[in-house]
Amino acid sequence: LSVNFRIFSDDYTKIGGNLSSVFFNIPIVSGFIAGGSFNTLYDCAIQGYSFYSDENYVYNNYFNRKGGLYRFGGYAAKTSEALSLGMDFNILNGKIDDIWWIDFEKYYNVYDTVTTYFRGYSVGFGFSFDVAKLSLGGYFCPYQKIEKRYEDKEAEEFELDSPLRFGVNYSFADNKKLMFSVDRREGLIGLNYGFIRLGYGRIY
Repeated sequence: LSVNFRIFSDDYTKIGGNLSSVFFNIPIVSGFIAGGSFNTLYDCAIQGYSFYSDENYVYNNYFNRKGGLYRFGGYAAKTSEALSLGMDFNILNGKIDDIWWIDFEKYYNVYDTVTTYFRGYSVGFGFSFDVAKLSLGGYFCPYQKIEKRYEDKEAEEFELDSPLRFGVNYSFADNKKLMFSVDRREGLIGLNYGFIRLGYGRIY
């Protein structure tokens, strides 16, 4: 069982955190494993504020976005001494609320909420290859279908970018690894020390 948390900052002044992922493996027969996973693909907590004043109106305008998109999956893999191959199937589910409210000084306040629902699924393939103390791996998602739907409107297809990802692990001792992964959207470097894993990533 692996549980990962993420601490993030968009401008190094505002800091937040959430549950990033959960994985578990179950050995089936010799060389085969199966498991499940949960991943936070997108988690939003955006707030905004503005003030307006003229001879007719004085009000505060507030905006809040909350919710996210999450992935629930199952996977199976075949492992050998050096090479491991696997595939996964994932269900994508999420909801995002965009909330506006205008606080007038002299009039009734105005409120509005627009909710967007996300539903979909994806299939992916991965591999890892061990060479001495190095482990090279990759993951590719060749097919996914996601739809978004607003309240009382027809669903429309939504594209989620899933780039090809590569990673390298270097084991310098038992249960102690340096990790690096990259795709065209983000990079991550980490340290695995026993049951503790620490990492730092950048989205570009």
